Amino acid sequence: LQVIGDFNGLLNKGDYVRPNEKIVVTGVKVVYEGTEAPPPNEYFGIKMTDNIGNVFINKSSSGLDIYFTYRTQELAGREEINLTFVDLIGEADNAAGLVNFFYIVDVDLPDAPEEITVRADSDIDPLIGYDNDPEVFVTWNPAFDRTSEVIGYMYSFSDGGGTDQGTFTENTQAVIDDLKEGWNEIFVWSVDSARNYGPSQVATVYY
Repeated sequence: LQVIGDFNGLLNKGDYVRPNEKIVVTGVKVVYEGTEAPPPNEYFGIKMTDNIGNVFINKSSSGLDIYFTYRTQELAGREEINLTFVDLIGEADNAAGLVNFFYIVDVDLPDAPEEITVRADSDIDPLIGYDNDPEVFVTWNPAFDRTSEVIGYMYSFSDGGGTDQGTFTENTQAVIDDLKEGWNEIFVWSVDSARNYGPSQVATVYY
């Protein structure tokens, strides 16, 4: 079974996802037991349910991977989906049982990084002099997320807070080497394991 999120890609059981994230459920076929041969469409249907009460039916997957599209809920917490047979014909029996999958919906945005510092010569520069080099070392304190963990940070010269419009790093520091003459704004924001993007903080530096 493959469960694929628009933002989080191929999911493992228990992974974090965003609220209202599009999910595709696919990757398995219906066949007669012990063979690779599929029964005709009129011999079976596939039902997908979740723990919220939604029901989806697919009656056209003979010879094909099953395919359901779905959106995660707006509520935080564990969300579970189940696949099973419906409308089996004659004495057909469900030999597959119930196929189950779950993930965790994270509705919390990660906090913004704090104490962004721009240094000229290294990440431990004492900030006591001037430099004519457009390369700077930017550091910040680790951010926090209430539901999942912060997996990294984005940074950019324009405010991309809440989006993926920046450069990603797993570290709490970055080296930036393309300052423009005059005042430069450097925005930094956090990313959690559900691919939620938090608000930005900004530091300024004059080159």
